[in-house]
Amino acid sequence: MFDAPLLQEHILSNLIKFNMTTLVSRLWVPWMLIVALVLGVSLWLLRRQIRTAPAYFNLFDNVSYKFRPRKKRDWAALLTLAAALGLTAFYMYGTENSFFENFDLMALGTTRSLMTGMVPNFDFARITPLAFWNLSTLYAITQNMYVIKGFVFAQLLLAVYLLYRFFDYIPSARRLVFLAVFLLTPTMLLTSKVVFPDREILIALTAALLCARRYSRTSRLRWAAWFLFFMNVAIYTKETCILFFFGTLLASLVYNIWNEKITPRSFLHPLQTIKAMPLEFLTGLSLLLYSVIYFLLQTPNESNIYLANGRHHWQELLVYYRFELAVCAAAFGVLLLRARRCYDTLINPMFRGGLVIGGAAIAVGIVLVLQTAPNSPHLAGKTYYLLLTLLFSLAYLFEHIRSRFALTVLSAAILFYSAVKDCEASKQEIGKYYRETAEFLAQSMNKEDVNFLFIVEKPQATPDIDQWIIEAWSTIYRYYFRDYKLIIKSNRHLVKSVADLLHLQQFRLRVYTPIVPQKQPLKGDWVILNKNNNLPETQEIRKSLPEKPIFENALFEVFRAQ
Repeated sequence: MFDAPLLQEHILSNLIKFNMTTLVSRLWVPWMLIVALVLGVSLWLLRRQIRTAPAYFNLFDNVSYKFRPRKKRDWAALLTLAAALGLTAFYMYGTENSFFENFDLMALGTTRSLMTGMVPNFDFARITPLAFWNLSTLYAITQNMYVIKGFVFAQLLLAVYLLYRFFDYIPSARRLVFLAVFLLTPTMLLTSKVVFPDREILIALTAALLCARRYSRTSRLRWAAWFLFFMNVAIYTKETCILFFFGTLLASLVYNIWNEKITPRSFLHPLQTIKAMPLEFLTGLSLLLYSVIYFLLQTPNESNIYLANGRHHWQELLVYYRFELAVCAAAFGVLLLRARRCYDTLINPMFRGGLVIGGAAIAVGIVLVLQTAPNSPHLAGKTYYLLLTLLFSLAYLFEHIRSRFALTVLSAAILFYSAVKDCEASKQEIGKYYRETAEFLAQSMNKEDVNFLFIVEKPQATPDIDQWIIEAWSTIYRYYFRDYKLIIKSNRHLVKSVADLLHLQQFRLRVYTPIVPQKQPLKGDWVILNKNNNLPETQEIRKSLPEKPIFENALFEVFRAQ
Protein backbone atom coordinates (compact mmCIF):
# COMPACT_ATOMS: atom_id res chain seq x y z
CA MET A 1 0.00 0.00 0.00
CA PHE A 2 2.99 2.32 0.33
CA ASP A 3 4.18 2.14 -3.31
CA ALA A 4 2.77 5.14 -5.20
CA PRO A 5 1.89 4.81 -8.90
CA LEU A 6 4.50 5.94 -11.40
CA LEU A 7 2.50 9.04 -12.39
CA GLN A 8 0.00 11.23 -10.59
CA GLU A 9 -3.52 11.88 -11.75
CA HIS A 10 -4.42 15.38 -12.98
CA ILE A 11 -0.79 16.26 -13.72
CA LEU A 12 -1.58 19.54 -15.50
CA SER A 13 -3.74 20.94 -12.69
CA ASN A 14 -1.17 19.73 -10.17
CA LEU A 15 1.61 21.55 -12.02
CA ILE A 16 -0.31 24.81 -11.88
CA LYS A 17 -1.37 24.41 -8.25
CA PHE A 18 1.99 23.19 -6.94
CA ASN A 19 4.06 25.83 -8.71
CA MET A 20 1.69 28.60 -7.64
CA THR A 21 2.32 27.52 -4.05
CA THR A 22 6.06 27.82 -4.63
CA LEU A 23 5.77 31.22 -6.29
CA VAL A 24 3.36 33.00 -3.94
CA SER A 25 4.41 31.59 -0.56
CA ARG A 26 6.28 33.88 1.84
CA LEU A 27 6.68 36.78 -0.61
CA TRP A 28 10.11 35.67 -1.77
CA VAL A 29 9.43 36.50 -5.43
CA PRO A 30 9.27 40.32 -4.93
CA TRP A 31 12.60 40.21 -3.12
CA MET A 32 14.17 38.17 -5.91
CA LEU A 33 12.79 40.59 -8.52
CA ILE A 34 14.41 43.49 -6.67
CA VAL A 35 17.73 41.60 -6.61
CA ALA A 36 17.41 40.77 -10.31
CA LEU A 37 16.60 44.41 -11.14
CA VAL A 38 19.59 45.80 -9.22
CA LEU A 39 21.99 43.26 -10.72
CA GLY A 40 20.53 43.67 -14.21
CA VAL A 41 20.91 47.46 -14.11
CA SER A 42 24.47 47.13 -12.79
CA LEU A 43 25.33 44.67 -15.55
CA TRP A 44 23.90 47.03 -18.19
CA LEU A 45 25.83 50.02 -16.82
CA LEU A 46 29.08 48.03 -16.90
CA ARG A 47 28.47 46.46 -20.31
CA ARG A 48 31.29 48.37 -22.04
CA GLN A 49 33.81 47.62 -19.31
CA ILE A 50 32.80 43.97 -19.29
CA ARG A 51 33.38 43.68 -23.03
CA THR A 52 36.77 45.37 -22.93
CA ALA A 53 38.16 44.65 -19.45
CA PRO A 54 41.72 43.32 -19.86
CA ALA A 55 41.99 42.29 -16.20
CA TYR A 56 40.49 38.86 -16.88
CA PHE A 57 42.82 37.72 -19.62
CA ASN A 58 44.74 35.68 -17.05
CA LEU A 59 41.85 34.67 -14.85
CA PHE A 60 42.47 31.09 -15.97
CA ASP A 61 45.30 29.54 -17.88
CA ASN A 62 44.55 27.84 -21.19
CA VAL A 63 45.54 24.32 -20.21
CA SER A 64 42.79 21.81 -21.02
CA TYR A 65 43.26 18.02 -20.87
CA LYS A 66 40.93 15.73 -22.80
CA PHE A 67 40.14 12.05 -22.34
CA ARG A 68 42.66 9.93 -24.25
CA PRO A 69 40.99 6.82 -25.74
CA ARG A 70 44.35 5.18 -26.45
CA LYS A 71 45.55 5.40 -22.85
CA LYS A 72 44.72 2.44 -20.62
CA ARG A 73 45.20 4.70 -17.61
CA ASP A 74 42.30 6.91 -18.71
CA TRP A 75 40.01 3.91 -19.27
CA ALA A 76 40.88 2.49 -15.86
CA ALA A 77 40.10 5.86 -14.26
CA LEU A 78 36.79 6.02 -16.16
CA LEU A 79 35.85 2.55 -14.88
CA THR A 80 36.71 3.71 -11.37
CA LEU A 81 34.31 6.65 -11.72
CA ALA A 82 31.61 4.35 -13.15
CA ALA A 83 32.06 2.03 -10.16
CA ALA A 84 31.68 4.99 -7.78
CA LEU A 85 28.45 6.02 -9.51
CA GLY A 86 27.24 2.41 -9.34
CA LEU A 87 27.92 2.23 -5.61
CA THR A 88 26.10 5.54 -5.14
CA ALA A 89 23.06 4.18 -6.99
CA PHE A 90 23.19 1.00 -4.91
CA TYR A 91 23.28 3.06 -1.70
CA MET A 92 20.35 5.22 -2.85
CA TYR A 93 18.09 2.33 -3.79
CA GLY A 94 19.38 -0.10 -1.16
CA THR A 95 17.65 1.75 1.67
CA GLU A 96 13.93 2.30 2.20
CA ASN A 97 12.17 3.56 -0.93
CA SER A 98 9.14 5.25 0.55
CA PHE A 99 8.48 8.34 2.64
CA PHE A 100 9.25 6.29 5.74
CA GLU A 101 12.91 6.63 4.79
CA ASN A 102 13.77 9.37 7.31
CA PHE A 103 12.15 11.96 9.54
CA ASP A 104 12.51 14.79 7.03
CA LEU A 105 10.39 12.85 4.55
CA MET A 106 7.93 11.72 7.23
CA ALA A 107 7.40 15.26 8.54
CA LEU A 108 4.58 17.69 7.84
CA GLY A 109 6.60 19.84 5.43
CA THR A 110 7.10 16.98 2.98
CA THR A 111 3.51 15.74 3.20
CA ARG A 112 2.15 19.24 2.66
CA SER A 113 4.45 19.59 -0.35
CA LEU A 114 3.11 16.33 -1.77
CA MET A 115 -0.41 17.77 -1.67
CA THR A 116 0.06 21.46 -2.48
CA GLY A 117 3.67 22.04 -3.58
CA MET A 118 6.82 23.36 -1.93
CA VAL A 119 6.79 26.29 0.49
CA PRO A 120 10.18 28.03 0.06
CA ASN A 121 12.55 28.58 2.97
CA PHE A 122 12.37 32.36 3.23
CA ASP A 123 11.73 33.39 6.81
CA PHE A 124 13.34 34.06 10.18
CA ALA A 125 15.17 30.71 10.14
CA ARG A 126 16.56 30.28 6.61
CA ILE A 127 16.99 32.31 3.42
CA THR A 128 17.11 29.57 0.78
CA PRO A 129 14.07 30.13 -1.45
CA LEU A 130 15.57 28.23 -4.40
CA ALA A 131 16.36 25.09 -2.40
CA PHE A 132 14.21 22.25 -3.71
CA TRP A 133 12.72 24.62 -6.32
CA ASN A 134 12.26 21.65 -8.66
CA LEU A 135 10.34 19.45 -6.23
CA SER A 136 7.01 21.20 -6.80
CA THR A 137 7.14 20.18 -10.45
CA LEU A 138 8.43 16.70 -9.59
CA TYR A 139 5.77 16.03 -6.92
CA ALA A 140 3.06 17.25 -9.29
CA ILE A 141 4.10 14.58 -11.79
CA THR A 142 5.05 11.68 -9.51
CA GLN A 143 5.27 10.72 -5.86
CA ASN A 144 6.79 7.33 -6.52
CA MET A 145 10.05 7.17 -4.58
CA TYR A 146 11.81 5.07 -7.22
CA VAL A 147 11.11 7.73 -9.85
CA ILE A 148 12.05 10.54 -7.47
CA LYS A 149 15.37 8.87 -6.72
CA GLY A 150 15.91 8.42 -10.45
CA PHE A 151 15.57 12.18 -10.82
CA VAL A 152 18.01 12.70 -7.94
CA PHE A 153 20.52 10.37 -9.61
CA ALA A 154 20.12 12.26 -12.90
CA GLN A 155 20.96 15.44 -10.99
CA LEU A 156 24.09 13.74 -9.70
CA LEU A 157 25.13 12.70 -13.22
CA LEU A 158 24.73 16.29 -14.41
CA ALA A 159 26.80 17.56 -11.47
CA VAL A 160 29.57 15.03 -12.23
CA TYR A 161 29.57 16.03 -15.91
CA LEU A 162 29.88 19.75 -15.06
CA LEU A 163 32.64 19.04 -12.54
CA TYR A 164 34.48 16.99 -15.15
CA ARG A 165 34.22 19.87 -17.61
CA PHE A 166 35.29 22.52 -15.14
CA PHE A 167 38.29 20.66 -13.75
CA ASP A 168 39.68 19.95 -17.23
CA TYR A 169 42.90 21.69 -16.20
CA ILE A 170 43.63 18.48 -14.25
CA PRO A 171 44.88 15.56 -16.44
CA SER A 172 41.97 13.31 -17.36
CA ALA A 173 43.02 10.18 -15.43
CA ARG A 174 43.68 12.17 -12.26
CA ARG A 175 40.42 14.06 -12.73
CA LEU A 176 38.31 10.91 -13.10
CA VAL A 177 39.89 9.28 -10.03
CA PHE A 178 39.43 12.50 -8.07
CA LEU A 179 35.71 12.57 -8.92
CA ALA A 180 35.35 8.90 -7.98
CA VAL A 181 37.05 9.45 -4.63
CA PHE A 182 34.94 12.55 -3.98
CA LEU A 183 31.67 10.72 -4.73
CA LEU A 184 32.48 7.95 -2.25
CA THR A 185 33.48 10.19 0.66
CA PRO A 186 30.86 10.19 3.42
CA THR A 187 30.55 13.95 2.93
CA MET A 188 29.13 13.37 -0.56
CA LEU A 189 27.72 9.85 -0.55
CA LEU A 190 25.48 10.46 2.45
CA THR A 191 23.79 13.34 0.61
CA SER A 192 22.46 10.88 -2.01
CA LYS A 193 18.98 11.22 -0.57
CA VAL A 194 16.09 13.38 -1.68
CA VAL A 195 16.24 15.75 1.31
CA PHE A 196 19.52 17.45 0.38
CA PRO A 197 19.91 20.45 -1.99
CA ASP A 198 23.67 19.92 -2.30
CA ARG A 199 23.45 18.46 -5.80
CA GLU A 200 21.69 21.64 -6.87
CA ILE A 201 24.43 23.89 -5.51
CA LEU A 202 27.07 21.70 -7.18
CA ILE A 203 25.28 22.18 -10.51
CA ALA A 204 24.67 25.92 -10.11
CA LEU A 205 28.09 26.74 -8.66
CA THR A 206 30.02 24.72 -11.24
CA ALA A 207 27.95 26.27 -14.04
CA ALA A 208 28.84 29.71 -12.66
CA LEU A 209 32.55 28.86 -12.64
CA LEU A 210 32.38 27.51 -16.19
CA CYS A 211 30.72 30.73 -17.36
CA ALA A 212 33.36 32.81 -15.55
CA ARG A 213 36.10 30.88 -17.30
CA ARG A 214 34.42 31.28 -20.68
CA TYR A 215 34.08 35.01 -20.03
CA SER A 216 37.75 35.27 -19.09
CA ARG A 217 38.65 33.86 -22.51
CA THR A 218 36.14 35.76 -24.65
CA SER A 219 35.20 38.97 -22.74
CA ARG A 220 31.64 38.51 -23.98
CA LEU A 221 28.82 40.08 -21.99
CA ARG A 222 26.56 37.03 -22.08
CA TRP A 223 29.06 34.86 -20.22
CA ALA A 224 29.37 37.47 -17.45
CA ALA A 225 25.56 37.58 -17.29
CA TRP A 226 25.30 33.79 -17.03
CA PHE A 227 27.99 33.78 -14.33
CA LEU A 228 25.96 36.33 -12.38
CA PHE A 229 22.77 34.27 -12.82
CA PHE A 230 24.18 30.90 -11.73
CA MET A 231 26.13 32.46 -8.86
CA ASN A 232 22.93 33.91 -7.42
CA VAL A 233 21.06 30.65 -7.96
CA ALA A 234 23.74 28.93 -5.85
CA ILE A 235 23.63 31.64 -3.15
CA TYR A 236 19.85 31.48 -2.77
CA THR A 237 19.89 27.68 -2.76
CA LYS A 238 22.17 27.29 0.25
CA GLU A 239 23.69 29.80 2.65
CA THR A 240 27.16 28.27 2.59
CA CYS A 241 27.61 29.47 -1.00
CA ILE A 242 27.80 33.08 0.16
CA LEU A 243 30.80 32.12 2.31
CA PHE A 244 32.41 30.39 -0.66
CA PHE A 245 32.07 33.37 -3.01
CA PHE A 246 33.23 35.70 -0.24
CA GLY A 247 36.42 33.63 0.03
CA THR A 248 37.05 33.67 -3.73
CA LEU A 249 36.39 37.41 -3.86
CA LEU A 250 38.81 37.98 -0.99
CA ALA A 251 41.47 35.95 -2.83
CA SER A 252 41.05 38.07 -5.94
CA LEU A 253 41.23 41.35 -4.02
CA VAL A 254 44.39 40.25 -2.23
CA TYR A 255 45.89 39.24 -5.58
CA ASN A 256 45.06 42.64 -7.09
CA ILE A 257 46.52 44.46 -4.09
CA TRP A 258 49.70 42.33 -4.32
CA ASN A 259 50.06 43.20 -8.00
CA GLU A 260 49.26 46.87 -7.29
CA LYS A 261 46.08 46.88 -9.34
CA ILE A 262 44.42 48.16 -6.16
CA THR A 263 46.33 50.97 -4.45
CA PRO A 264 45.39 53.69 -1.94
CA ARG A 265 44.58 55.92 -4.94
CA SER A 266 41.95 53.40 -6.05
CA PHE A 267 39.73 54.52 -3.18
CA LEU A 268 39.85 58.10 -4.49
CA HIS A 269 38.41 56.91 -7.81
CA PRO A 270 35.93 54.15 -6.91
CA LEU A 271 34.13 54.25 -10.26
CA GLN A 272 37.35 53.65 -12.13
CA THR A 273 38.22 50.81 -9.78
CA ILE A 274 34.80 49.23 -10.36
CA LYS A 275 35.21 49.56 -14.12
CA ALA A 276 38.62 47.90 -13.90
CA MET A 277 37.21 44.93 -11.96
CA PRO A 278 33.57 44.50 -13.02
CA LEU A 279 33.37 40.80 -12.19
CA GLU A 280 34.56 41.36 -8.62
CA PHE A 281 32.12 44.24 -8.28
CA LEU A 282 29.16 42.15 -9.45
CA THR A 283 30.19 39.33 -7.11
CA GLY A 284 30.47 41.73 -4.17
CA LEU A 285 27.13 43.36 -5.03
CA SER A 286 25.42 39.95 -5.09
CA LEU A 287 26.83 39.10 -1.67
CA LEU A 288 25.78 42.52 -0.33
CA LEU A 289 22.19 42.12 -1.54
CA TYR A 290 21.93 38.68 0.04
CA SER A 291 23.38 40.01 3.31
CA VAL A 292 20.83 42.83 3.40
CA ILE A 293 17.95 40.37 3.00
CA TYR A 294 19.52 38.04 5.57
CA PHE A 295 19.89 40.67 8.26
CA LEU A 296 16.46 42.20 7.57
CA LEU A 297 14.54 38.94 7.83
CA GLN A 298 16.52 36.65 10.09
CA THR A 299 16.76 36.56 13.84
CA PRO A 300 20.21 36.70 15.51
CA ASN A 301 22.18 33.46 15.42
CA GLU A 302 21.66 32.89 19.15
CA SER A 303 17.86 32.81 18.80
CA ASN A 304 17.64 31.34 15.30
CA ILE A 305 15.67 28.08 15.60
CA TYR A 306 17.53 26.33 12.79
CA LEU A 307 20.98 27.25 14.12
CA ALA A 308 20.12 26.88 17.81
CA ASN A 309 19.26 23.18 17.43
CA GLY A 310 22.68 22.46 15.94
CA ARG A 311 25.01 24.70 17.94
CA HIS A 312 28.16 23.13 19.41
CA HIS A 313 31.46 24.36 20.83
CA TRP A 314 34.05 24.86 18.13
CA GLN A 315 36.31 22.28 19.79
CA GLU A 316 33.61 19.65 19.24
CA LEU A 317 33.20 20.73 15.63
CA LEU A 318 36.91 20.31 14.99
CA VAL A 319 36.44 16.64 15.84
CA TYR A 320 33.11 16.37 14.02
CA TYR A 321 34.48 17.81 10.74
CA ARG A 322 37.98 16.37 11.18
CA PHE A 323 38.11 14.67 7.78
CA GLU A 324 37.06 17.73 5.75
CA LEU A 325 39.25 20.06 7.83
CA ALA A 326 42.29 17.79 7.42
CA VAL A 327 41.91 17.75 3.63
CA CYS A 328 41.40 21.53 3.61
CA ALA A 329 44.49 22.09 5.76
CA ALA A 330 46.58 19.91 3.42
CA ALA A 331 45.34 21.84 0.37
CA PHE A 332 45.94 25.15 2.09
CA GLY A 333 49.50 24.06 2.93
CA VAL A 334 50.17 23.21 -0.71
CA LEU A 335 48.65 26.56 -1.72
CA LEU A 336 51.00 28.47 0.60
CA LEU A 337 54.02 26.59 -0.73
CA ARG A 338 53.05 27.38 -4.31
CA ALA A 339 52.35 31.02 -3.46
CA ARG A 340 55.87 31.30 -2.06
CA ARG A 341 57.43 29.73 -5.14
CA CYS A 342 55.20 31.44 -7.70
CA TYR A 343 54.46 34.77 -6.04
CA ASP A 344 55.04 36.66 -9.30
CA THR A 345 52.55 34.58 -11.32
CA LEU A 346 50.20 36.43 -13.65
CA ILE A 347 47.41 33.88 -13.25
CA ASN A 348 44.66 35.37 -11.12
CA PRO A 349 43.92 32.95 -8.26
CA MET A 350 40.24 33.94 -7.99
CA PHE A 351 39.04 30.64 -9.41
CA ARG A 352 42.09 28.43 -8.85
CA GLY A 353 43.79 28.87 -5.48
CA GLY A 354 40.84 31.08 -4.63
CA LEU A 355 38.63 27.99 -4.71
CA VAL A 356 40.57 26.58 -1.76
CA ILE A 357 40.23 29.90 0.06
CA GLY A 358 36.49 29.86 -0.69
CA GLY A 359 36.24 26.39 0.81
CA ALA A 360 38.27 27.48 3.82
CA ALA A 361 35.88 30.44 4.28
CA ILE A 362 32.99 27.97 4.57
CA ALA A 363 34.91 25.95 7.16
CA VAL A 364 35.68 29.06 9.23
CA GLY A 365 32.08 30.24 8.99
CA ILE A 366 30.58 26.90 10.01
CA VAL A 367 33.06 25.97 12.75
CA LEU A 368 33.98 29.32 14.32
CA VAL A 369 31.15 31.72 13.50
CA LEU A 370 27.92 29.74 13.23
CA GLN A 371 29.30 26.81 15.27
CA THR A 372 26.75 24.45 13.83
CA ALA A 373 26.35 20.85 12.69
CA PRO A 374 23.31 18.79 11.60
CA ASN A 375 21.45 17.78 14.74
CA SER A 376 18.40 15.84 13.56
CA PRO A 377 18.41 12.09 14.25
CA HIS A 378 18.63 11.04 10.58
CA LEU A 379 21.43 13.57 9.98
CA ALA A 380 23.63 12.55 12.91
CA GLY A 381 27.23 12.18 11.80
CA LYS A 382 26.72 13.70 8.36
CA THR A 383 29.20 16.46 7.48
CA TYR A 384 27.77 17.80 4.23
CA TYR A 385 27.93 21.41 5.49
CA LEU A 386 31.59 21.32 4.38
CA LEU A 387 30.90 19.63 1.05
CA LEU A 388 32.34 22.50 -1.04
CA THR A 389 35.31 22.72 1.30
CA LEU A 390 36.15 19.08 0.61
CA LEU A 391 35.48 19.31 -3.13
CA PHE A 392 37.84 22.17 -3.94
CA SER A 393 40.49 21.14 -1.43
CA LEU A 394 40.59 17.63 -2.86
CA ALA A 395 40.72 18.99 -6.42
CA TYR A 396 43.67 21.23 -5.53
CA LEU A 397 45.58 18.29 -4.08
CA PHE A 398 44.94 16.15 -7.16
CA GLU A 399 46.07 19.01 -9.37
CA HIS A 400 49.34 19.82 -7.62
CA ILE A 401 50.60 16.59 -6.04
CA ARG A 402 52.92 15.41 -8.78
CA SER A 403 53.88 12.03 -7.35
CA ARG A 404 51.64 9.28 -8.67
CA PHE A 405 52.58 7.13 -5.69
CA ALA A 406 51.58 9.87 -3.23
CA LEU A 407 48.23 10.31 -4.99
CA THR A 408 47.62 6.57 -4.89
CA VAL A 409 48.32 6.46 -1.15
CA LEU A 410 46.10 9.51 -0.59
CA SER A 411 43.23 8.00 -2.61
CA ALA A 412 43.54 4.63 -0.84
CA ALA A 413 43.56 6.29 2.59
CA ILE A 414 40.49 8.40 1.80
CA LEU A 415 38.60 5.44 0.31
CA PHE A 416 39.38 3.26 3.34
CA TYR A 417 38.19 5.97 5.73
CA SER A 418 35.11 6.52 3.56
CA ALA A 419 34.26 2.82 3.46
CA VAL A 420 34.30 2.60 7.26
CA LYS A 421 32.19 5.73 7.73
CA ASP A 422 29.77 4.88 4.92
CA CYS A 423 29.14 1.42 6.36
CA GLU A 424 28.57 2.88 9.82
CA ALA A 425 26.13 5.41 8.41
CA SER A 426 24.23 2.82 6.37
CA LYS A 427 23.52 0.88 9.56
CA GLN A 428 21.78 3.98 10.93
CA GLU A 429 19.38 4.14 7.97
CA ILE A 430 16.41 2.62 9.79
CA GLY A 431 13.52 3.65 7.57
CA LYS A 432 12.75 0.05 6.60
CA TYR A 433 11.86 -0.74 10.22
CA TYR A 434 9.32 2.09 10.27
CA ARG A 435 7.78 0.78 7.07
CA GLU A 436 7.68 -2.83 8.31
CA THR A 437 5.83 -1.67 11.42
CA ALA A 438 3.35 0.36 9.38
CA GLU A 439 2.72 -2.53 6.99
CA PHE A 440 1.95 -4.87 9.89
CA LEU A 441 -0.52 -2.37 11.34
CA ALA A 442 -2.14 -1.86 7.93
CA GLN A 443 -2.77 -5.61 7.68
CA SER A 444 -3.99 -5.94 11.26
CA MET A 445 -6.24 -2.94 11.85
CA ASN A 446 -9.92 -2.71 10.95
CA LYS A 447 -10.76 0.29 8.78
CA GLU A 448 -14.29 0.56 10.09
CA ASP A 449 -13.20 0.92 13.72
CA VAL A 450 -11.45 3.85 15.36
CA ASN A 451 -7.85 2.70 15.69
CA PHE A 452 -5.42 3.88 18.33
CA LEU A 453 -1.69 4.22 17.86
CA PHE A 454 0.21 4.83 21.06
CA ILE A 455 3.64 6.01 20.00
CA VAL A 456 6.47 5.94 22.51
CA GLU A 457 9.77 7.38 21.33
CA LYS A 458 13.07 7.73 23.09
CA PRO A 459 13.35 11.43 24.03
CA GLN A 460 16.07 13.34 22.25
CA ALA A 461 18.46 15.88 23.70
CA THR A 462 16.35 18.75 22.36
CA PRO A 463 12.59 18.96 23.14
CA ASP A 464 11.91 20.56 19.75
CA ILE A 465 13.53 17.60 18.00
CA ASP A 466 11.55 15.17 20.14
CA GLN A 467 8.29 16.88 19.27
CA TRP A 468 9.22 16.96 15.59
CA ILE A 469 9.87 13.19 15.63
CA ILE A 470 6.50 12.32 17.13
CA GLU A 471 4.68 14.74 14.84
CA ALA A 472 6.44 13.01 11.93
CA TRP A 473 4.82 9.75 13.04
CA SER A 474 1.44 11.43 13.07
CA THR A 475 1.94 12.98 9.65
CA ILE A 476 3.21 9.92 7.80
CA TYR A 477 0.53 7.64 9.27
CA ARG A 478 -2.18 10.09 8.31
CA TYR A 479 -0.73 10.30 4.79
CA TYR A 480 -0.53 6.55 4.21
CA PHE A 481 -3.56 5.52 6.29
CA ARG A 482 -6.06 7.83 4.59
CA ASP A 483 -8.87 5.28 4.84
CA TYR A 484 -8.46 4.69 8.56
CA LYS A 485 -9.88 6.61 11.49
CA LEU A 486 -6.86 7.41 13.60
CA ILE A 487 -6.31 8.71 17.07
CA ILE A 488 -2.59 9.04 17.75
CA LYS A 489 -1.40 9.20 21.34
CA SER A 490 1.92 9.72 23.06
CA ASN A 491 3.17 9.48 26.62
CA ARG A 492 4.96 12.76 25.94
CA HIS A 493 2.86 15.91 26.33
CA LEU A 494 3.38 17.87 23.12
CA VAL A 495 2.12 21.41 22.78
CA LYS A 496 0.74 22.38 19.39
CA SER A 497 -0.06 26.07 19.12
CA VAL A 498 -3.54 27.21 18.12
CA ALA A 499 -1.96 29.23 15.30
CA ASP A 500 -0.40 26.09 13.84
CA LEU A 501 -3.69 24.18 14.03
CA LEU A 502 -5.57 27.03 12.35
CA HIS A 503 -2.87 27.12 9.68
CA LEU A 504 -3.46 23.44 8.97
CA GLN A 505 -7.23 23.92 8.83
CA GLN A 506 -6.77 26.82 6.44
CA PHE A 507 -5.04 24.52 3.96
CA ARG A 508 -7.65 21.80 4.66
CA LEU A 509 -5.00 19.13 4.84
CA ARG A 510 -5.94 15.79 6.32
CA VAL A 511 -2.28 15.00 6.84
CA TYR A 512 -1.80 15.75 10.51
CA THR A 513 -3.55 14.24 13.50
CA PRO A 514 -3.12 16.22 16.74
CA ILE A 515 -1.37 14.02 19.29
CA VAL A 516 -3.30 13.11 22.42
CA PRO A 517 -1.18 12.93 25.60
CA GLN A 518 -1.78 9.72 27.54
CA LYS A 519 0.53 8.20 30.16
CA GLN A 520 -0.76 4.62 30.08
CA PRO A 521 -2.28 2.56 27.26
CA LEU A 522 -6.01 1.81 27.28
CA LYS A 523 -7.69 -1.38 26.16
CA GLY A 524 -7.48 -1.75 22.41
CA ASP A 525 -4.56 0.64 21.91
CA TRP A 526 -1.86 -0.38 19.48
CA VAL A 527 1.34 0.35 21.36
CA ILE A 528 4.60 0.91 19.48
CA LEU A 529 7.74 0.77 21.62
CA ASN A 530 11.24 1.64 20.56
CA LYS A 531 13.57 -1.15 21.74
CA ASN A 532 16.26 1.41 22.58
CA ASN A 533 13.97 3.22 24.98
CA ASN A 534 14.79 2.00 28.49
CA LEU A 535 13.50 4.99 30.44
CA PRO A 536 11.72 4.28 33.75
CA GLU A 537 8.37 5.55 32.41
CA THR A 538 8.68 3.14 29.48
CA GLN A 539 9.36 0.23 31.83
CA GLU A 540 6.15 1.09 33.68
CA ILE A 541 4.23 1.00 30.42
CA ARG A 542 5.69 -2.43 29.61
CA LYS A 543 4.27 -3.84 32.87
CA SER A 544 0.73 -3.15 31.65
CA LEU A 545 1.26 -4.84 28.28
CA PRO A 546 1.16 -8.50 27.27
CA GLU A 547 4.36 -10.41 27.87
CA LYS A 548 5.16 -10.92 24.18
CA PRO A 549 4.69 -8.45 21.32
CA ILE A 550 2.48 -9.42 18.41
CA PHE A 551 5.09 -7.98 16.05
CA GLU A 552 8.72 -6.95 16.33
CA ASN A 553 11.70 -6.12 14.17
CA ALA A 554 15.21 -4.84 14.89
CA LEU A 555 13.91 -1.49 16.18
CA PHE A 556 10.26 -1.73 17.28
CA GLU A 557 7.86 -3.88 19.24
CA VAL A 558 4.10 -3.69 18.69
CA PHE A 559 1.61 -4.68 21.42
CA ARG A 560 -2.19 -4.70 21.62
CA ALA A 561 -3.23 -3.40 25.02
CA GLN A 562 -5.65 -5.71 26.83
